[in-house]
Amino acid sequence: MRWIGRVLLIIAIGLAIVFFKIELPETTKAILISIIGGILIFNLVILFSKVTSLDVNKKKKARTKEEKEKKKRKVYRIAFIFMIISMPLFFNFYLYFKALVGNDLLISLDVPNQNFILKNGGEQELDVRAKVLINPFCSANCSIVLEDLAKNEIIDYENMNVGVSTPFSKEYLLRPNEEKAGEKLYKLTLECNTIKDKKFCYVTSDLPKSRTKIISIKYELNDIQQIRKEKANVQLKEVNEKIYKSEYILNNLNFNYSLLDLSNFENESISIKENTLYFLTRIQELNNLYSNQEYSELEKEILNTNEEINRRSELVDALNSSLINSLTEYNLIVEGINSIYEEIILLKEYNFTLSSITTFEQFIEEFNLAVIEIEKKDNLENKIILFNQLKENEEKILFAFQNESPEEIFGDQKIKNNPLTINIEKIQINYGNYSSDFNLPEPPPICCFREECYPCIENSSYNYPVILVHGHSFNEKLSAELSMEAFSDMAQALEKDGYLDAGYFYGNQYEEISKGYLGKINKPIVVKATYYIDTLTTEENSFILDSKWENIDTYATRLNEVVSNIKYLTGKDKVIIVAHSMGCLVTRKYIQMYGEENLDKIILIGGPNHGIDGFILKSCPIFGADIECNEMNKDSLFISELNNATPPSIPVYNLIGTGCSIEEYEADGIVKSESSYLDWADNIYVQGNCNGVDFFHVRMIKPTYHPEIYKIVKEKIES
Repeated sequence: MRWIGRVLLIIAIGLAIVFFKIELPETTKAILISIIGGILIFNLVILFSKVTSLDVNKKKKARTKEEKEKKKRKVYRIAFIFMIISMPLFFNFYLYFKALVGNDLLISLDVPNQNFILKNGGEQELDVRAKVLINPFCSANCSIVLEDLAKNEIIDYENMNVGVSTPFSKEYLLRPNEEKAGEKLYKLTLECNTIKDKKFCYVTSDLPKSRTKIISIKYELNDIQQIRKEKANVQLKEVNEKIYKSEYILNNLNFNYSLLDLSNFENESISIKENTLYFLTRIQELNNLYSNQEYSELEKEILNTNEEINRRSELVDALNSSLINSLTEYNLIVEGINSIYEEIILLKEYNFTLSSITTFEQFIEEFNLAVIEIEKKDNLENKIILFNQLKENEEKILFAFQNESPEEIFGDQKIKNNPLTINIEKIQINYGNYSSDFNLPEPPPICCFREECYPCIENSSYNYPVILVHGHSFNEKLSAELSMEAFSDMAQALEKDGYLDAGYFYGNQYEEISKGYLGKINKPIVVKATYYIDTLTTEENSFILDSKWENIDTYATRLNEVVSNIKYLTGKDKVIIVAHSMGCLVTRKYIQMYGEENLDKIILIGGPNHGIDGFILKSCPIFGADIECNEMNKDSLFISELNNATPPSIPVYNLIGTGCSIEEYEADGIVKSESSYLDWADNIYVQGNCNGVDFFHVRMIKPTYHPEIYKIVKEKIES
């Protein structure tokens, strides 16, 4: 019967090789584990029986061969019973362990192309691929939702129940039927909940798991819309030129002349100017319609406004023309007065008859009186009357002079009166030559988010993106996506508070079409990033690979790539990092290696800043990669170099967990409080509790369990 145990042991070894070397369904893996575990229990019972038999034989006499065989059969029966009993236990243990490490429900969402350019009215197919993996004794309820973030409405919703391994694909037809040029975002979300409706269905968390993709469409005007825009441009330019020409003329009219009263013109100008604010506001409204690409509405408003703008323009032109005419007439009077003065000076050289000389001297007196009156400030009409009378008398004098007889002139009969010196200058006339180089700026692209529309944001120092950086992976065999899952609850909470959850970030997205597309809305984005992914780039394509066997320096380099790419995708100068556990060490190493110029601030949560030791250090390599655990050792060279570096100058908020104990030290269940403390950071202590393997350290970043910690994190992000 000895051969039975050996055969079973060989079978167990073979099954173990199959388990670790071949990709198998979860159900098959659970069955293999139960068989292997049962065989091990079988052999342990046999081994235990042999050890105890040796001890008994020392005290008792040797038994007969028949008794030995009888006892051996009994032992094998007992071993077999233990094997049968233990197999369901191993089966359950495997499923529970998978749930414990978060592997009870795995979902993936893939959208090969996320950025498109379309003309309005066009169509774009969106290919979506998804997969759900679940405990074979569970099922999941999943919903996949496509949301138009601009209009804040759901385009498509589908709910389904899925089994063990369910891949599926969907195709959507996107039609940006807009009247403007701009960019709009769509959000695709796959969310699954485990349904605990079977005996062996184990779930460690009731929180749903979700995956998110943000799709952008840059939409351009179609041919008809482009023609409408060009027409609106011409019409609006004409309206602007009329308004600003009128304003230019009104602002350059001068009514302040020392000898000329132009109060009637000034009053008319004031009357016209009373509506200036209205027309400037109106033209600004029209310009805003153009800037906001409301071309149809703009056409209507220009039509409604044109008549009153034309009327005002005609009034201003008429006022300007009348003023120019009045100033021209005044200048003619000045010229006429000077001409009469010169004639008087010339006539003083002549001899006159006794009868004429008296008339000429009276004319000079009239001239002097007229000059005195004209030099007084008065309206143009009165000056014209004086000048016309003077001109009429001048003509009479000149006529008399021409008709004098030389025979009647005796002796030296010259004019003795002198004309007054003329101190009247002509007015320099401003003809209001308005030259226009007015051009309407190109309307900016329009972005809308949750029914609020505005010019797409181009400010690089506004709404910095938030990068959530996970901690040490509990199991190096789990996917990097599962590590990012740790921050899902916080990302969803931030989205409820106005942020845009852009989902998981895998890096290396540098296509021209994707540049800045996540930073154009008036809300900051939040992404869940990982340093467990490496990107292999070839001439034809790039490949994303899970890689958890590296040191923290390598992880810091990958974080640098994440930061650079997020800056590219958002168009922002800086980012904000919220890091948890070992992610705090990765973030600090990133600063040490690459500087802080790309960071606005960092928030560290439960970071082992001075390393780990004792039981936590010993148990770390059981599941995670040895190299990470070795570097987190409090006595490691890595920890020493990290804490001897120059502290950053940017704000650093350090959340330290308390309420649990490790080896009689205050802790969060994983990290000692004294290890988290940084003397150069803003340290914030938060209280929690631990219950078995349900550690406060893990729950610290989940707002569902600790909303008070989330409140602190959000305040620091926005401070």
